[in-house]
Amino acid sequence: MSKTDQRFTQDYWLKTLPIATVQPLVFKTNFRKDESLTSWLIRASFNQFCPPLSFTWYHWRPLRLWVYDVDKGFEHIDAQIQKDIACLAEVDDEDVYQHTLAYFAKCIGANINSKVAYPWTTPLSKRNRYSRIGNHYCPECLESDDEAYLSILWRFSWVVCCTKHKIALQSNCPHCDAPYQPQLIPIDIGKINYCYICNEKMNALTAKLIPSETVCEYQATAISVYRTKKGIAFNQMVDIADWFESLLFLINMTKKAVNNIDHKFGKILLSLGVLHAIEEITVPRSRLSFDHLSVKERLFLLERAYRLMQIPLEQWILVCEQHDATQNSFHWSKDTIIPKPFLPVYNQLPKSNKAKRKVDSNLNNPTPPSVVINHWERLKRKMEMQKAYEKHRENNQEKQM
Repeated sequence: MSKTDQRFTQDYWLKTLPIATVQPLVFKTNFRKDESLTSWLIRASFNQFCPPLSFTWYHWRPLRLWVYDVDKGFEHIDAQIQKDIACLAEVDDEDVYQHTLAYFAKCIGANINSKVAYPWTTPLSKRNRYSRIGNHYCPECLESDDEAYLSILWRFSWVVCCTKHKIALQSNCPHCDAPYQPQLIPIDIGKINYCYICNEKMNALTAKLIPSETVCEYQATAISVYRTKKGIAFNQMVDIADWFESLLFLINMTKKAVNNIDHKFGKILLSLGVLHAIEEITVPRSRLSFDHLSVKERLFLLERAYRLMQIPLEQWILVCEQHDATQNSFHWSKDTIIPKPFLPVYNQLPKSNKAKRKVDSNLNNPTPPSVVINHWERLKRKMEMQKAYEKHRENNQEKQM
């Protein structure tokens, strides 16, 4: 018995239809609080009894929306799409914009460029529709089939736990360990809270990470800053841009300290009581940017940065002077920006002349172990993502047979 080639029959009827005029959906799908665009598009398509790929192709062909990170918004693709979604959901255009990553980037004054990753955003590493890194989610929030949806907050790297259930976010299936990719869920499942490979519900814990009370307090504070556009840093009220700039500055300071606890910043953090023992230090496994680090590493860094942000400026000045810190000490890279709330400390410190480093002409010196380890960890990360993609291809081939 001959077998029909699925490549030529799948959604063929959609490709022959004229482009649709966007009108409100037959089965209305409302935006939920802080819901991401990915989540809404998937729920809307399932409510119309069609897969997400068919839904987006019907409304916006020939664009292949799922090869993009749709949570960013559509300013870099086609601004009309955002207006179309507003019409489909029967809401204002500005309401849709608040469900995008671009909205937060604009709030903190970041440049929005299609060729540059948005700040404070966890990457998905897209390859066609497949994401080699799973979407972060709270398993408790995905318990109910009818109420489950993805929050746009879970896409931010500064969000590491659920403030409602007090558990760390995770990004892989608790049953088969595949990256969580709701855009690939088939229509016969039709629910956003299931794994597209093993078809099991994403409501079980995989990681044994338990956020501390300080992390939960930080998370509630950070979300409050996101909503109110202001917060407290170093005992002073600042706007959202200065608050997150201060947070990133303290994160990088903590990374500098834990990489060498005997260094000046290691001693400063020990004196401030943020670090207590070598055993408790979680050293990032590579020199990746903060957005690319694992949840475990970000939990550690964010907790320390939040505690540093609560220390008064007077104590900062005292400890920095005690350890002979200078203004140059805080320029650990050419891209370092001293946040405005920290300037009173920075301006109190003396300047020092930059010491000229002697270039060693001996090319036979071995590469430092730390550099080798960093390169190896980056390579392992690439191999892990490639392995996950190959598994995804194998599963697709099995389903088509």
